[in-house]
Amino acid sequence: MKPFSAGYYIKKNKGRAIIIIFMMLLTTMMYMVGNYIESLWWNWGKGIEYDDKMAIATVVPPNIDEYRDFVNEINADENLIVFGQSGHSFGGELWKTTMGFEMGGPSISFKSVDDMKVVFERLGIKCDYTNLKNHSVVMSRMYADNLNKNIGDTFKDGLFTLDALIDDDSFVFFYIYEEPDPDDWYNMMIMSDTMSGDELRNYVRNIIGDRNIAVGDGVKHGLEGPLGSVKYIFYAVVAIISIMIAVTLNSVITGQYIKRNYEFAIYGAIGISKKMIRRKVANELLTMDFIAIVIGTIVIFLASFILNEMLYKPKGMYLPYFSIIGVIGVIIGNVLVVGPLIFFKGRKMCKIDVTEF
Repeated sequence: MKPFSAGYYIKKNKGRAIIIIFMMLLTTMMYMVGNYIESLWWNWGKGIEYDDKMAIATVVPPNIDEYRDFVNEINADENLIVFGQSGHSFGGELWKTTMGFEMGGPSISFKSVDDMKVVFERLGIKCDYTNLKNHSVVMSRMYADNLNKNIGDTFKDGLFTLDALIDDDSFVFFYIYEEPDPDDWYNMMIMSDTMSGDELRNYVRNIIGDRNIAVGDGVKHGLEGPLGSVKYIFYAVVAIISIMIAVTLNSVITGQYIKRNYEFAIYGAIGISKKMIRRKVANELLTMDFIAIVIGTIVIFLASFILNEMLYKPKGMYLPYFSIIGVIGVIIGNVLVVGPLIFFKGRKMCKIDVTEF
């Protein structure tokens, strides 16, 4: 190991290096916080995926005649597949998140078991339909665990009964509610083999024209506002915490580098260039930062595994092991903490003159 290398310094100054690595480790913890935020999106993942494959057209009362004309028109369109959806909106149940608060989920109300079968097949959902009937509820096992519900339990003041569980980990409530009156106010679920998402919804809107029929923007559009705000608040908090860590770490490193003034003065005296001195300082700090990231990542993955297996999964929750939000948080933290240290400490060490001693 070369004496001028970062590894040599860390090996010869283990105590000092451990203190710096520990403080740098704090920025890596932002990754786990980001994973907690990502867990909110994870709960909605399957709901967004299913919602993206359909468009829900809703009549605006009392324009039932317009709605019937529209239904006839889309039934004749070879690009679309139409299913009846109950016009009664029952809503999902609040689930508990890993962050400690509750959120509500999407729901779909089918007009019959047969319609549910066809749609489930198109969505790739496997289900046992044996006990399904009017007023049945279908949900994922994870969702049921989250709500502490079992087969046979009831919802909506006893109106619905949980009659089947699926294994897709979705947080979507599926109802079966057969309309008592065929002319009742209702919705239509529209799917396609060639279109999905905004393309499908815009296609349906073009067919609707100026009729008083609404097609929603989808679950994902509704979430981008509230969950997007949480993400940007997280980035702001990361920046503030990182600056605080940087100030504290700067004091620690300043004290350690003061003790090395003579060392760096000798480097300059024997002709080592300022570029090489800056590189030495950068290599030392970046190497310790890399070690902190590796250790932090291992600790986070281990902690996440323990939390999932021992706490979250049994309660129908899940903490993701990876998130773009967490990665960005770590990058922001490291840039704000390590970047200024490299710049200012490197510049200071280049200015030290051996004649001062």
